[in-house]
Amino acid sequence: MRFLVSSRSHTIGSEDPGPTRYMQWSDIEAFHSVDLDEWRDAVLDEEGRLGVLIHVHGFNLKQEEVIPRHEKFETYLRAAGFRGSFVTFDWPAAGRASAYSEDRARVGDVAPRLFTDVIAKLREAKPNLPISIIAHSMGAYLTVSAYRLAAEAGLIDPELHRVDAVMLFAADVSREWMGRNHPHSRDVFAHADRLVNYFSAADSVLSLSNIQKQVLSESNEPEERLGRMGLPILDRGGADVTCAERFGILLKRGGKAIRQALVSHSWYYADTAFVRDVVGVWRGLSAERLTNQTRVPAVYQGMQEPIFDLLRDSGRPLPPRDIKTSLVPIPRPDQ
Repeated sequence: MRFLVSSRSHTIGSEDPGPTRYMQWSDIEAFHSVDLDEWRDAVLDEEGRLGVLIHVHGFNLKQEEVIPRHEKFETYLRAAGFRGSFVTFDWPAAGRASAYSEDRARVGDVAPRLFTDVIAKLREAKPNLPISIIAHSMGAYLTVSAYRLAAEAGLIDPELHRVDAVMLFAADVSREWMGRNHPHSRDVFAHADRLVNYFSAADSVLSLSNIQKQVLSESNEPEERLGRMGLPILDRGGADVTCAERFGILLKRGGKAIRQALVSHSWYYADTAFVRDVVGVWRGLSAERLTNQTRVPAVYQGMQEPIFDLLRDSGRPLPPRDIKTSLVPIPRPDQ
């Protein structure tokens, strides 16, 4: 069974938020909404007892595009050893690249529901349930904003809303926001046991986002995006994983599954190395445990840190360079 929570409008053609609906399906033709109790029981049945991973998608996706992305991502996660329940939080992205600013505006309307209508509802039934969040692109912006907005509204309950890990990839979030004591990120760091940021300087979509934000900014200054540049500091409980060289290797290798999703912003979804790292974080494996599985140690700015460098297929590490963390090439499931 597959699971999704939708905050989209019921009205055909509407791009506005609607009441929260709980969806499930085993076959796409059987995609349907159910009441909260039935949905929650199904999520927590069997594998859900091991924990829940909540996926928050990015912008420019209609619901009919979100569903196959959910299915493919879950397939890769399970092939990598994921054994929990996988839930997508589906917010009302317009499905048009030209609607960038409108999609960002909608985030504020629905972001707190990630806590009130998903995490809290699951924790009410099972208080000690392990829950982690994996968020892509503008979904990362929604996730970080959800913590801030919920805290400002007094909606965060430390017992209900604390999560084991928040994983952000290709995050369309201002890098400045993630600085020490910044009000936009203070609450996500306070209520997540672990934050992991996967980023790539080769992300051309986030480069365009920099330009878009410059147009929208009163200061007319471009904002560095978290998903291109990484965290500004590493002493807040966050960890960086740089993926640009992994992306370059995949461009040269060009496997079938990768070619279908190989754009610089969303290739992660079809990459086994990335997915295996995500599953390791979800399982609670430390950076040390992940070493030589999906990451290898490196030197950053001349200092020994719990950071990593990329292994090539030969297993030999690249020379140390001024980067933070990167992914090891791992064979695809069909190899």
